[in-house]
Amino acid sequence: MQKYMLFDDMHIAEKTGFSARAVNPSRSFVAIRPDRPWERLGLCGDSCMTVINDNGVLKMWYAIVSPDDKHGANRQLTDDELKSLNLSSIPQKFMADILCPERYYLCYAYSNDGHEWIKPELGIYSVDGSTANNIVFGGRIGATVFIDPTAPPEARFKMIHGGSLKLPHWHNGRFVRMAYTGIYGATSPDGIHWTNTSRPIMPHYTDTTNVCFYDDEQRKYIAFVRTDKNMIYDDGRTVMLDPAHRTYRILSRSESGDFTDFPPPTEIMAPRDDEIQDYLSNYLSRNGMDLYNSSAMKYEYAKGVYFLFPSYFHHDTDEAVIHIATGRDGVHFTRHDEPLIRPEDSPLFRTPQQYLGCGMLPSKNDALLLYANAYSVGHDALSQVQKREVAINGYEFQKDGFIGQYAEDGTLETKPLMLPDHCRQMTVRAKIEQCGHIDANICDHNVAFTSAPAANGGVVMQTVLPEALSELRLRIHATKATVFSIELN
Repeated sequence: MQKYMLFDDMHIAEKTGFSARAVNPSRSFVAIRPDRPWERLGLCGDSCMTVINDNGVLKMWYAIVSPDDKHGANRQLTDDELKSLNLSSIPQKFMADILCPERYYLCYAYSNDGHEWIKPELGIYSVDGSTANNIVFGGRIGATVFIDPTAPPEARFKMIHGGSLKLPHWHNGRFVRMAYTGIYGATSPDGIHWTNTSRPIMPHYTDTTNVCFYDDEQRKYIAFVRTDKNMIYDDGRTVMLDPAHRTYRILSRSESGDFTDFPPPTEIMAPRDDEIQDYLSNYLSRNGMDLYNSSAMKYEYAKGVYFLFPSYFHHDTDEAVIHIATGRDGVHFTRHDEPLIRPEDSPLFRTPQQYLGCGMLPSKNDALLLYANAYSVGHDALSQVQKREVAINGYEFQKDGFIGQYAEDGTLETKPLMLPDHCRQMTVRAKIEQCGHIDANICDHNVAFTSAPAANGGVVMQTVLPEALSELRLRIHATKATVFSIELN
């Protein structure tokens, strides 16, 4: 099988009236609510959430705020932790911040259909005197999970997360406060019982969701973290380089052949100059924009396709809105600035703050399910407003149907597309709006396509290919329609 994704012009020879456009979901539902006693303080303020289809069992890891804010606050530093911190200039009043509590718990749930989720009683963590809960891991922030196809059974599941120690933050040559945490890893045979790494896996810092996966094409572990412009990690400290402390959040990336040893990350995506101009002129400005939560994924349904799903945090509106960025190598990405999931796409309440989790799950009718942490209040209001709603929302998309080539009235012709051996069928995935239509023809061949409805108002067009073809060119004419992909098998 060979699939050609059309979110850019890589496979397009010429086009008139077509341009890349993200497509919003048309179906949504509430997947999980924090409705258990140990979930009483709600969901983590980032996504810290992963979904995985593990041989037909749909699994989810999600983060809640610890119901006991004193848990772990009085523990002692280990020898390794003492060596990792420069404590010579830190006032004693900040030591309690170094010995920070486990602010968040990672919880586990499973499902048969991706809609109804079961929270098992796992007997691992004690909350309110009982271990009858679904908590599997405690720590600071930022955990996501992946399956490592190269690992032995005892380390099949891996996690990247923020470690429990806050790092000293320096500015203009002075210690300011304890700010961020280091980036750690963990391994597990089953995704439930975890063993943490004894030291950070990346010499860097974090205060939000981290993402990692094993790239089977590059044969490396790829990690995506959120960083701060003009701030560096230096010998166990974070150091602000800008004298005026002007900064904004960006997305960075690191890769390694060893999960326990990543190099410092490098920047891959940042707001444009016009988006941070006011913010840089005055760091208290309410008009800047930050990039939060990469939700990076290697798309499993097409080779060489990578997606980011960052939330754009707009300071002026206090909204964090999910967008999409596309790439072919996992390093270079193109932003698409129309929202992928809008605040009004939420099923029960408007969500001015949403963060997409990692991973996607298959569903019926050629659909994929994505999940997001959703909040009824904005980013800065989350800790200030007592009356708020939180949930994990599910969103349904047609397979391949996140972003494609849209035309009010246009024509598109592909470059020659190579056919796999013994290929006899072509499938075109598209979405047609009301009063729209789409026609497809193989250049120099007269074939007929049949159409069938798909998820999210989409359509699947199929045809049997002429024999003895090694390559073909496809011509598409569309009115009020989006074309997502061409599949040959």
